[in-house]
Amino acid sequence: MRQYKESAPARSVEDLQWLTFTTTWIHDDCLRAAEGGEWDVATFVPSRTPRAGPHPVAGIARNVARLSADDPAKGGKYQIKRVLMECGPVNLPRFADVGRFAVPDAVRPQVEGNRVLLIDDTWTTGNSLQSAAAALKAAGAAVVTGLCVARWLSWKRDSEASLLKRVTVGAFDPFVCIAGTHKCRLTPS
Repeated sequence: MRQYKESAPARSVEDLQWLTFTTTWIHDDCLRAAEGGEWDVATFVPSRTPRAGPHPVAGIARNVARLSADDPAKGGKYQIKRVLMECGPVNLPRFADVGRFAVPDAVRPQVEGNRVLLIDDTWTTGNSLQSAAAALKAAGAAVVTGLCVARWLSWKRDSEASLLKRVTVGAFDPFVCIAGTHKCRLTPS
């Protein structure tokens, strides 16, 4: 994840896309049970850091299994609309604020009254995802489901040490339910 965030080499981006697809495919039934409905719209948290070309989070978003299956290029029906959010006028990177992100007027009708999937690549403080979700709710979204690919934790932050102690006890297990519903498509034998 550090390589992805710092320089985004192609291999790191591809690995995260595969991780996103595989995990969201295994746990799609879990996500459906937790969210209580289908997504009408999908978007991702835009980066406030300027980059040349598209941000890698766009590719990660395209690799959420349900979005990938809905892609017309892969024979999907394109029932989940894709919209782009914008950066708002407020730039407080470590504070949640509805003004950090904006829903453009042109896509607001697609958001209003609908269930929105909001994808982010990394959760450090949670403020970007929360700010973007608040902007979507302010634009009229009925429900916003946040999906974050990775959590950035540090032993130096006391608030994260207890979580790190729990998650570093054993190896990563992709079959552990990510939504807490235990309706996973696959279970290890």
